Amino acid sequence: MQDLIPAGVVSLRLPTPYPVGPVNCYLIQGELPTLVDTGPPTEEAWAALVRFLEEHGLGAGGAWQVVITHAHPDHFGLGERLRSRFGVRVLAPRAAAGWLAPGKVDEWEEFLADFLPRAGVPGEVVRQLRKGRFGLGDFRVESGPDGWLEPGTTVRMGDAPWEVVSLPGHSSCSTGFWRREDGTCLGGDALLLDAYAHSVLEPAMDGKGWYPGLLRQMESLERIRQLGPERVLPGHGEPVTSPASFAASRLRYLRGRTETVWGLLMEGEKTPYQVVLNLYPHLSWVELMSGLWEVMGYLDVLEERGEAIREEAGGKLYYRAL
Repeated sequence: MQDLIPAGVVSLRLPTPYPVGPVNCYLIQGELPTLVDTGPPTEEAWAALVRFLEEHGLGAGGAWQVVITHAHPDHFGLGERLRSRFGVRVLAPRAAAGWLAPGKVDEWEEFLADFLPRAGVPGEVVRQLRKGRFGLGDFRVESGPDGWLEPGTTVRMGDAPWEVVSLPGHSSCSTGFWRREDGTCLGGDALLLDAYAHSVLEPAMDGKGWYPGLLRQMESLERIRQLGPERVLPGHGEPVTSPASFAASRLRYLRGRTETVWGLLMEGEKTPYQVVLNLYPHLSWVELMSGLWEVMGYLDVLEERGEAIREEAGGKLYYRAL
């Protein structure tokens, strides 16, 4: 992996307890060393991260900083612990302010506990998923970051300014950082080569329904295609070396899968959970969350196009094709 990364950027792959697998963190070396993303809130990841930082001469009181691409636990999970241990500043996208406020993660957990039964997920499966806080694990926010990053501005990392680029979809606050001088983009989970980073279902900030992640993600893929970076260094997996063409192919894939879901609805109305079982009949309950979030994205797109309608009966959501 490191041979595909430009000089002055060092990658670190940390283990996570999530189906997506290890997370990539990046150290931007130079005048202002910057760690981009932190890994999940596990002891295994913490030990590996501290060892990596010490190997690169980054310790307490040093002039270095932490920058976050989005507010998911595998990317921000160790942010507050880093600040407490090393006294560093932690910066995050302005769009993450709502999620990195104390208590917000607990609200997200309650939203999921309410939504899953409405999506048709059996009660026993919901109870099993809730034991792990629906994948949130030990992730909690006590005080949030020290500063916010605004799209359209720059943040200095290493020896150069990086442009802050809004890339929502996978999360409502997903953000990339683009170094114009060599076309390198730190993309978080906006574009992954080895896996499809589906949008993760979040409650809408106004408390009404949920955030339409896939709709925004498709817009962000088009933004990457138009931006035309030389490479995208992703949050998971290997670097993307032809980002524009790969973003275009990912858009084609998503449109094709959306049409597949529309075809399933043409056979008769279905709950989101029933759609998941049709697409992935052998999915384990551990993998269910990923499948359900993916399906909800396709259903949102169909609703937005006027090709499907959502109704609620008996405490469950049903979708039918139009």
